[in-house]
Amino acid sequence: MGTRDDRLEHLIRQLETAEGPVPARALAAALHVTDRSIRSYVRQLNGAGERELIASTPAGYRLDRRVHRERRELASRGRDRGATPHERLHELTRRLLVSGPHDVFALAEDFCVSHSTIEADLGRVRMLLRDYDLVLSRSRDNVAVEGPERRRRRLMRQVLLAPGDRDGESAAHVARRRRRHELMRVVRGVLESFSISLNEYVLLDLCTHLYIALEGLPTSYGEPAAAPARILRAAEAVVRGVEEWSGRRLPAPETGFVSAFLLVSTHQALDAAALDLRVAGAVREGALRLDDHFLVRLYDGEESMLGLAVHVQHMVARIRSGHDVARPFGPEFQMSHPLAHELALYFSQSLEGSLGIQIPRPEVDFLALHLGARFQRLMDAEQLVTITLVLPRFGTIADDAVHRLTQGLHGQAVVERLVTEIDAEVSRRPSDLVVSAVDLDVDPSVPVVRISPLCSGHDLDLVHRTVLDERRRTQRHRVWSALVAFTDEHLFEHVEEELTQDEALERAFGLLRAAGAVGHSFLDDVRDRERRSPTAFGGRFAIPHSLYMDAERTALCVLVLAHPVPWGASAVDLVITLAVGPQERAVFRDVLDELVRVLSDPVGVDALVSAGIYYAGFMAALRRQTMI
Repeated sequence: MGTRDDRLEHLIRQLETAEGPVPARALAAALHVTDRSIRSYVRQLNGAGERELIASTPAGYRLDRRVHRERRELASRGRDRGATPHERLHELTRRLLVSGPHDVFALAEDFCVSHSTIEADLGRVRMLLRDYDLVLSRSRDNVAVEGPERRRRRLMRQVLLAPGDRDGESAAHVARRRRRHELMRVVRGVLESFSISLNEYVLLDLCTHLYIALEGLPTSYGEPAAAPARILRAAEAVVRGVEEWSGRRLPAPETGFVSAFLLVSTHQALDAAALDLRVAGAVREGALRLDDHFLVRLYDGEESMLGLAVHVQHMVARIRSGHDVARPFGPEFQMSHPLAHELALYFSQSLEGSLGIQIPRPEVDFLALHLGARFQRLMDAEQLVTITLVLPRFGTIADDAVHRLTQGLHGQAVVERLVTEIDAEVSRRPSDLVVSAVDLDVDPSVPVVRISPLCSGHDLDLVHRTVLDERRRTQRHRVWSALVAFTDEHLFEHVEEELTQDEALERAFGLLRAAGAVGHSFLDDVRDRERRSPTAFGGRFAIPHSLYMDAERTALCVLVLAHPVPWGASAVDLVITLAVGPQERAVFRDVLDELVRVLSDPVGVDALVSAGIYYAGFMAALRRQTMI
């Protein structure tokens, strides 16, 4: 009687129409199977949910109609969610990548949609395939995907990892996500037994590859690289563990792939002596160039660069062995940390020239994580909020309060002055913030936070919030000051006609050139920066700029667009082209992150575009945005 699923459905129908319990023998006869099979089916159906669907009684099996109704409603909601265009497109793409050819009428029936809907979906699949140099071939009513295996796997990875709406994703998508998480736990456990450590992003990439192999996508590899015995044993154990967990056999070449992957991705306790001298030199040179270009202090001796150099050495091995990695973060990372991304792009360019490699975008993201963490610590140290603490001395309470504030402010502020007199005069040497346990007769013209003498947890929270407000106010003041200093009405234009991205860049270049701010090579440098990574930052604005801070003078050119311009994966209404001269290199470092943050509010962009017919109106709206 058909497939096992057919028999399970038939069993439920038999129990649903029965007036009482049905003996196993009667059910076996109706389904043309053995009593043992009936018991197996019942176990499977009961195990598919938290509550038991079929009860076993002395008189036979009985269907719990309430549980059955709840399961049907849940399945119906799942089918409805799965029928959304986004989910259906991903599931249809997955099926076509895994196997084929497929009959279009059968696909329409499987997805419970019309033939015309499935045809429209196939049109969208073609657009997805085009980005990966794949083709959707068709022979009458049969369709199949054609193209190189590596590109098929890249698209499959996008489909499997694509974020969904957690409140509305289909049951199939939820199940696949859970299985990937379970697979990560299995692989992580096996690797830990061999004392092998992968960072979580690389582990996710390995598990995604294995998950794709389990999905049935054909796999073929060249000759595997020679690996140490420990790595090979670990790879064999990973494959065995995945097979035991999934109940499926992986293709034989997967062991070679896993060993090669581990060979270039495993963390090792390398010291400076184990580093490739050429890699160490390239990292040193790149870090020094970053320091000089962005006026930072990333390089603090060879030891300070050891962790980054180890990462770069593994990265070079991955690139030269042909192992691709997925982007560890989505575009929201670039939007949240644009300056870290900029540091990584500049550093990548230096490494490419020194090591003769081409660094793909996912590896740039990893570099941004390394460089951004170190840069953030340096910037936090530079942007400390200074505090004057006014607390009359009584035993150790003043010293205790200094200690509690220092610990509770997490390196974002420092107590630079302790005043222990009750009638203190603090206005002569004000800090950024005054924290006081007494009433002050003189307004020190800086924010004042009143606390209790014991500096309670509530007091700490209040001071911390004020510190954050002060840091935010200072950062936004820098943005506003730069906009006032480096733009004017001659560098502003409200554009009525429709433009392409390149035409928008040319328009901004023309205004900057006419103002004497940039040289003739600026436009080519900006285009090169856009090729490396779009500067739309995932929002409705773009901040194009050059990787080089060699403008004739620092200037910001503003284009407010009446018609949105396609820009990478975004459509932008506002373009702020940034040209930075060598004397104002700190402007780029200090302003970029906060400018992106200010413009990331869609309501704020609407206000700017609405007010941006004239320069004065645009600047007034921008002032309101930066001072929020």
